[in-house]
Amino acid sequence: MIDGYEFGCLHPAESEEETIAVALRRGCPAPLSALGEELEEEVMTDMLTAFGFNRTPSIRLPQADLGDLQGLSPALDAIGQGVVQVSPLQMARAWSALVGDGILPGLSLLDAVRSPEGLWEEQSTLDAPRRILEADTAACMGDIFPYLGNGVWGYPAGAITGEDLDSLSWFLGFDNSDPVRVVVIVLENSTPDEARVLGVELLGGLSE
Repeated sequence: MIDGYEFGCLHPAESEEETIAVALRRGCPAPLSALGEELEEEVMTDMLTAFGFNRTPSIRLPQADLGDLQGLSPALDAIGQGVVQVSPLQMARAWSALVGDGILPGLSLLDAVRSPEGLWEEQSTLDAPRRILEADTAACMGDIFPYLGNGVWGYPAGAITGEDLDSLSWFLGFDNSDPVRVVVIVLENSTPDEARVLGVELLGGLSE
């Protein structure tokens, strides 16, 4: 129970072994909250920093200030109900490292721009890519998430936000292309299933 709202498993299963991987796949918050509490604030801060959630991504566009990682509550932040705020762009970057090759990529909105003189000028990323997971570890992560059809694997999730307890629905998906393609969708006042359907349709269309 959080602020009078009951969180339960998104996809309950009665016969599977009770592991963290199953809890993640089924969207069960209690085991993940307990894991966050066990990790404690310092370890969780280091993890969030490694995945790039400690600052806004470096791109050539203005972005909202999402704040820092001060005042973490590991049990709540492990299930997205604490102080940490993330953007879909941050999540896409971290997700690509987790289910890809373990490298947090630099972000690029375009490859080149054309000058008034007609010359193409290559645009480099502002952040250098960096490895945050061993390649073997990252290669195993994709096996945790369920296959959803249309050439897509992924993970739907839900959260509540604000004083009015508005709902946010997320979907994080990936395919088996080389390199892996990812999609991150967040919908306001919707359900995780609606976000999943949209994500599978979008990413599956790219994979065809």
